Amino acid sequence: QLETDIAAEAELDEAAIASYGVSNVSELLDALSPQTRSGRGRGSSRPIILVNGRRIGGFGEVRNLPPEAIAKVEIFPEEVALQYGYSADVRVVNLVLKPNFRQVAVEAEGGVPTQGGRFQSEIDPSFLMIGKNGRLNLNAGWDHKTMLRESDRNLDYGDPVHAAEAPARSLLPESDTYSIDGTIQRSLDKLTDASLNLRFDQTDSLSLLGPGMGGVSDPLKRDSRSRNLTSTASMNGMLGDWRWSVSGNYADADQRTFTDRLGAGRDRFDSSQQTFGGNANLSGTVTDGWAGPIRLSMTGSYSGIRYDSRSERLGSVTTSDLARDLPGVFGSLTVPLLDPDYHAGKIGRLSLTLSGQVQNPSDFDALKSLGANLNWGVTNNLSLIASLNRDEAAPGIQQLGAAPLVTPAVTYYDFGTGQTVQIVTTTGGNPFLRAEQRRDFKLGLNWSPPMIEGLNLSVNYNSNISYDTANAFPLLTPEIEAAFPDRVTRDGNGVLIALDQRPVNFDRTENSQ
Repeated sequence: QLETDIAAEAELDEAAIASYGVSNVSELLDALSPQTRSGRGRGSSRPIILVNGRRIGGFGEVRNLPPEAIAKVEIFPEEVALQYGYSADVRVVNLVLKPNFRQVAVEAEGGVPTQGGRFQSEIDPSFLMIGKNGRLNLNAGWDHKTMLRESDRNLDYGDPVHAAEAPARSLLPESDTYSIDGTIQRSLDKLTDASLNLRFDQTDSLSLLGPGMGGVSDPLKRDSRSRNLTSTASMNGMLGDWRWSVSGNYADADQRTFTDRLGAGRDRFDSSQQTFGGNANLSGTVTDGWAGPIRLSMTGSYSGIRYDSRSERLGSVTTSDLARDLPGVFGSLTVPLLDPDYHAGKIGRLSLTLSGQVQNPSDFDALKSLGANLNWGVTNNLSLIASLNRDEAAPGIQQLGAAPLVTPAVTYYDFGTGQTVQIVTTTGGNPFLRAEQRRDFKLGLNWSPPMIEGLNLSVNYNSNISYDTANAFPLLTPEIEAAFPDRVTRDGNGVLIALDQRPVNFDRTENSQ
């Protein structure tokens, strides 16, 4: 049971969950994405996941849970996130698990395109046990896909030489993905539980790029390997009447790619990214107000990212080394204003939630966010929500700090003159980017008609305005050149000779729905 006065926008029982025909929670959330996607119009971020009304360490803890183990799914609006120590920019999904469940399963899939040329297969064994002392979930997987070559399709080349090279080029690569993960969750006592999740996966792929020195029988290749290790840990408990939770995470993603060059050896690209962090949340009742308990939620958090890469191309070596540390604090206060049960008003339950957040990136200025939300439960079947939020967001670390790269002799089409020319391009990061300023407004209505059991109607209006958004430099049209004249260099005859393509700030973007 969630500690909130805000009604769920949707509830799915076991029959409704089974009707989606999915194999795990990850697939279920994909199927529910129209309902779980945030209404604030800020992208398609995954919703916050709670299990039996409690915070978890990360999505990996529930990713592979089978739908048969879930008794009920509840979907709540973004405003509920505030009461669990999150900002109100994503919705909340609460998974209510069955108290006793055990399953051993092996899932196998295979398929071919209707026009042939490629075969893909997958096998996924799993084990799950849920009992009174916690749960244990183990999963493994192997996914194999064969290569699809141009010669496997009846393509119209218009050039017999190109057509003869078709067996040496791939449309889709050959790939193998191996994965293994496990989650253990244990109740340490009646009020405290702890969980740990570990996952490792590796993907090997091979593509063909065209004939090599030996012709079609000796094609140029690109082979790559990526490895990912992720881990999360969390604990939940009670401290008097206050609920506390702590969590930590670490992930390491490594990639290596080799690309053949005609008569020039092999290019090589290596990258490694580590992300890590933790947070602690404390939530509870501060005092009793005139219309009910006044609740406070406080969260302290830290996250870090380290990224380094090395590229070898034609004997030239380019390296990149980026880092960001992001400490932050977040708080929300929910104040009941009206509640007939407390003899405060007779027009339903009305509450106000105020929230604020401060983050201090190591490579950027401090970021501040403020928000206010009104929730009015007119009746047990009808509720209204209004919210106003002002947020700041920093550009990505590569947008800010990627090393500048000057590349000569780049073929580019100039829309201004209608010419295809050879130019010098400059790419990389832009340390002068400004923080994005966000202004979001929302009105929402949720109604469950009492005369139709199981029917729930939800209507939302959202208005989003963002100032100084950080974006990749767009195609150079006459309008873009007029907006960014300092990024364009032309000779005395007006011929384009150089272009600075580093990221820029756009003045404003607007969206309402």
